Amino acid sequence: MDTRLFQLAGEKDDSNRYPFAVMVKTRAPMEAGVQGECSGVLISPNLVLTAGHCVCVRRKGVTPDSEARFVIDGSACSEKAAVVVVNYEKSAGQRGAVLTTRTQLVRGDVRPHPKLQVVVDSQGKVVSSEADLATVVLSQRVEGTDVPRLAEVEAKEGEIVVVVSYGYDEVLGGLEGQRRFKAFKAVRVLSSEPGQFVFEQPDRGLFKGDSGGPVLVVHEGKSRLGGISTAALGEEATFVSTYFHRDWIAAELERARRLE
Repeated sequence: MDTRLFQLAGEKDDSNRYPFAVMVKTRAPMEAGVQGECSGVLISPNLVLTAGHCVCVRRKGVTPDSEARFVIDGSACSEKAAVVVVNYEKSAGQRGAVLTTRTQLVRGDVRPHPKLQVVVDSQGKVVSSEADLATVVLSQRVEGTDVPRLAEVEAKEGEIVVVVSYGYDEVLGGLEGQRRFKAFKAVRVLSSEPGQFVFEQPDRGLFKGDSGGPVLVVHEGKSRLGGISTAALGEEATFVSTYFHRDWIAAELERARRLE
């Protein structure tokens, strides 16, 4: 096996730099997300932000040109999702440091963005995408995990971003369920899709589990949550800007705070 691919897949976060990146699981395997699993990010102790297509399934759509289309919107979503918070711990072993995984599972209610609508053609290409976001309102608080601050400005073309996720890969095998991070360049804004960016990706098969994971940008030396990965859909690796959708996110945060 080409070990270079492991480097392309990113670095394992065994030092817990990004513990706010979580796994999101639904009861609709092979329909929502990738085999029913995606990534997400804690933006408050009881609220997770993820991609809409991670928790809402695609259905056949009707279009004027009669072409085969599939639509992902708020009409066919899982009501519940399970969120897995992961922390890595190192301990001494006979052959050196041993890495163990400590997890916490919390269930929550799914709330898709009211404007969520993704149209995919019969070949899996994204025809259009709007507000591919959803939240999971957790049934209990996740304590002891810092959450990222939201970006206060929009990501810029050519800017370096860090994607954190629990990869499902079709090339390597063995990376599923590991929290990994990798720096990419935000190549350009999708002019036809407001609030969306395309970022470089060396191999499409490596990053099918990235969807829903946090995309971090660095402003003035500080890391901020600038987007949510939607890399599992279509032919290009994309992310949705959190700054563009900041008003909706603020409303979701306030709603979650009132439910505590």
